[in-house]
Amino acid sequence: MRIAVIGAGHAGVAAAEAAAKQGAEVVLFSAESALPYFRPRIVGVAVGREAEEAILFHPREWFEARGIELRLGSPVESVERVDAGFVVRAGGKDERVDRLVLATGACPFTPPLYATKRERLSPLWTLADARALSAKLVPGTRLCVIGGGILGLELALGAAARPGVSVTVVEREDRLMRAQLSDLVSGALRDNLTRRGVEVVTNACVERFEEVPGALRLCFADGGVREFEQVVYALGARACLDLARVCGLEVGRGVRVDGSLATSVEGVWACGDVVEVDGVTRSVALEAVKQGRVAGENAAGGKAVYRSVGAALSYRHPDLEILAIGAAQPEGSRLREVPTEKGLCVLVIQDGLLVGVQALDAREAFRQHEKRLGQAVDGAGEGV
Repeated sequence: MRIAVIGAGHAGVAAAEAAAKQGAEVVLFSAESALPYFRPRIVGVAVGREAEEAILFHPREWFEARGIELRLGSPVESVERVDAGFVVRAGGKDERVDRLVLATGACPFTPPLYATKRERLSPLWTLADARALSAKLVPGTRLCVIGGGILGLELALGAAARPGVSVTVVEREDRLMRAQLSDLVSGALRDNLTRRGVEVVTNACVERFEEVPGALRLCFADGGVREFEQVVYALGARACLDLARVCGLEVGRGVRVDGSLATSVEGVWACGDVVEVDGVTRSVALEAVKQGRVAGENAAGGKAVYRSVGAALSYRHPDLEILAIGAAQPEGSRLREVPTEKGLCVLVIQDGLLVGVQALDAREAFRQHEKRLGQAVDGAGEGV
């Protein structure tokens, strides 16, 4: 049996390995020319904290030893159903396979305002993006990061440590990471960033860009104007569904799959950030790997069942750790700060139940309380 795995991120590599273990011949297609790598670690490359070789999943020999054919720099252009199999076209060449695993991942969300190509405006999504940005973070550079999520904040922290680089984070919401953190924890996070030399601007909406000599001018909805030598936008991600639609797969926010990660088209499985689970898509490396293993095994004839590892936030920077699970701060909830040896741990309580736990640099306290989600909390605060 010959299986094509399309996409070489966390899910795709895990799927290729699982299928090869089942005895299948595997062809792994990657649109990028670099060996498969840990995408979350490209920020380290961009800010000079990590070498490119350090973020690779495996050396080329690892793939060869498992019989996985690597097709780097080979974006898949089309997939056709033929008889009981498929023809995959990439780089002008056709590959006949019996089954497919779609692991095309997610793409950076790029609103129309950001779609116009500009020398000083870019996302940070690929290793090539990281290389290009690293060369621009030189003394005297003013960097603006648009978007106060994990990717944006990690970049801001790393870039602020570069000699002579000043960093501003622009967030359109009233606080950082509103979807994951309460106002109390978000405020503490902002203070932490400020202490490390990162300027944070909230309630700020960019209306247009203007190219000026040596810089890019940002014009805000409130009439404010700022200029920066380099601007990186990190506005979230969306499932890459173009190829899924070409294949005729049923899609919503992502590719819809069953418990075995089979799609609506026989002979096609999907995994990773391109997949919709319980009505949502997620960009979580651990979940992508687990899905990849299930999809790859099943494509090769197995009977594995996928169970979600759950949605939680766990981010560790050399100088900062953010942990969160459950609700951020639903309407009508209250917050309770719990004693910690260091850092901050906050409980989110609604209708007498613990519905969320969040922490900054307080792993022990977080672990103590995260297991108690859904438990009752009495009015005196002794139930947790």
